[in-house]
Amino acid sequence: MFAWLLLSLALALIGAPDAPASMPIRLAGLATYLIVMLGVIRPLAAVAARRVQRSEFSFEMLSIVLALALTSAAATEFIGVHPLFGAFIAGACLPRVEKWQKAIRERLETLVFVLLLPLFFALTGMRTQLSLLNGESALLWAGIVLVAAVFGKMSGAALAARWTGHPWRYAAALGALLNTRGLVELVGLNIAYNVGVFSPILFSMLVVMALLTTMSTAPILNMLGVDGYRLIKPLPPDHSEI
Repeated sequence: MFAWLLLSLALALIGAPDAPASMPIRLAGLATYLIVMLGVIRPLAAVAARRVQRSEFSFEMLSIVLALALTSAAATEFIGVHPLFGAFIAGACLPRVEKWQKAIRERLETLVFVLLLPLFFALTGMRTQLSLLNGESALLWAGIVLVAAVFGKMSGAALAARWTGHPWRYAAALGALLNTRGLVELVGLNIAYNVGVFSPILFSMLVVMALLTTMSTAPILNMLGVDGYRLIKPLPPDHSEI
């Protein structure tokens, strides 16, 4: 959540093409929005949830949740911040009721996975211009971006895990897992591309980096011989595995 707040602040400083021209107005709008959502909407949602928590998640409640998410997204877009941030804050303000979360996933995941997610990947692919990476200089910089991304994630996570007492093999596995960019990385890249932070060639380099680091996760874990269960299983205090 802290990372999303930083991203929203950066977008408010940069400003979208159709956002208010004055930066103080955008920052004031963002601050007002956060105060209203976290200080008003979230407590009201918690009170309402306590009153109807035992009831099933009806279509009327689903309509309210979707209306809140869309309204919040429209508000941040009006301020000059990406609408995804508004939808994220709306989700953070809603109460955590397990059976409600399960009902929302069951009713929305088909639409999201079958329609919206493929459209998002298609849009990202259409924006990625691999033809810009055909020169020696572009390929060199793409390699530098990839090496820096892998080294920063894997070494940082592995050294931190090793420092806390995990053996090198498990530390490297944790680094490989954190090296996976996946969907969230692509979302961030598209947001930055929309406001003109990245040039087309840099955007293409970062998309290639995100895809390669994600694809390499499973082979690295297989090479290390670490499965999901053993990765999360507590290690004995006297382990000496290297």
